[in-house]
Parts: sequence; structure tokens; C-alpha cells
Amino acid sequence: MKLAWSSCLFVILMVGIGSPAQAGGLLGFSVGGQAGLSRTGGDTDESSFIWGGSTRLEILSILAAELAVNYRNESFEGGDVSTLPVQVSALITPLPMIYGTIGVGWYDINPDDDLTDQLGDIGDFSNAALHLGGGVSIPVSEKWNFIGDLRYVFLNYDIDDISDLDTDADFYMITGGLQYEVF
Repeated sequence: MKLAWSSCLFVILMVGIGSPAQAGGLLGFSVGGQAGLSRTGGDTDESSFIWGGSTRLEILSILAAELAVNYRNESFEGGDVSTLPVQVSALITPLPMIYGTIGVGWYDINPDDDLTDQLGDIGDFSNAALHLGGGVSIPVSEKWNFIGDLRYVFLNYDIDDISDLDTDADFYMITGGLQYEVF
């Protein structure tokens, strides 16, 4: 409940301080790639490389919707776990080049055969989760922007069968990349 109230307050503040005067056009669309670092706590407690792509639909330069699909792989209890995060986010731009983000994602989590053999039939780790963060979008040319992003993902594994496994899989991701403005 505390997270829900914090998330609502975050969005209200970001929308409230955004200014329609920043708007250069009514609508924009961009696509790009990103790469960075992901750090998970709990039993995993390690950093891993994350990479993927995103597309953004910008409305009045103060609000954008983003779809991002990434890939990461990390070691866990003697095996590897690959994750395919698919995130849908709202980006609120209170100041030129700076944005806050809030959204939801589906995290398709797949342990390799070594880990499945060790832990038995553990079912599906995949789950939905909220994320919060912020970033910058810095123009490097007329059509290209550098993006830098920090997001914290509130993810828990949905596993009841293994009592000594930490189900807290929260992680943060720091990514950078380039976005091409289609229009």
C-alpha cells in the first residue's frame, strides 16, 4: 500500500511541475537500443550485463509512453537464470532533458537445466512488477538523442515450494543508449 501511495504521489508531482510551454510539437516517435548494468539483491546478489531496445511515443514534450524489451543473464545457486524484461512506462518530463518514469513490466524468467536439476520442478519464476526511476535524454544531433536511465524494479519470485529460497528479486538497472527520432 505504501508503494502504491508513493507511486501516485510521484506521478502527481512529475505531471504537476511539467510545463506545456516546453512542447516543440504535438507528437513524436523514436526507436533505439540500450545497454547497461543490472544489479539484483537477495540470494543472487550480483551484477549482470543488460541490453535491448525501446520505442517511445512522445506527447507534447512532457509525457511519453515507452515500450522496452531487454535481456539479462545471471548466475544463481550454481546455474544460470535468463530474464526477458518487457516494460511499459510513462515518462514525465518536468524539465528539458530530464524525466521521471513509472511503469509495469512482465519479467519472463527462465532457469537453465542445471538449476532446474538442482532445485527440482520449481514451476515458473515469471511475474509482473512495478518500476520507478528517472533519466536524461540529451540531443546529440537533429534526429539522435543519448538516453541514460536508472530504474528500480520491485520484483518477487512467486515460489512457495522452496522455503529457504529468497523470493525477493528486486533489482535496479542502469542503461544508456541512443534513440532515433522518426518524427
